[in-house]
Parts: sequence; structure tokens; C-alpha cells
Amino acid sequence: MRYAPKTILIQAVVIAAAMCVGATAMHAWHMRDHTVEKAGLSTGSMTGLIRELHNKAHHLPVQVIEDYL
Repeated sequence: MRYAPKTILIQAVVIAAAMCVGATAMHAWHMRDHTVEKAGLSTGSMTGLIRELHNKAHHLPVQVIEDYL
């Protein structure tokens, strides 16, 4: 099955456009997360909820399993 040069060109343009859109979306997503991460670094790099859960976990009892190898 042979494709016409016009079909191959259209497919190449569609693939190139999709790659550009994907790269732009990834860049925007990375920059959005990067700004959030910078804000988190000044507070110990944990969000408020995670930091609260982490601090509460220090006061939980430790389970001791007897005869554990």
C-alpha cells in the first residue's frame, strides 16, 4: 500500500503539531509545579496536610511483633 506524498506530508504535520502541543503542555505543567515546589521549600518542602500527617505519625505507638526474624 503506497501513500501519496500529500498524505505523508499531512501525517507529518499532524504529528509535529501534536508534539509541539504536548511539549508546550509539559512545559506549562512543569513551570506550574516548579512554582508550587519553590513555595514548599521554604516550609520544609511538604504541603500543610502532608506535614500535619507526618508530625502526627511521630506520636503513634510502634507495633512490636514477637518472634519476628
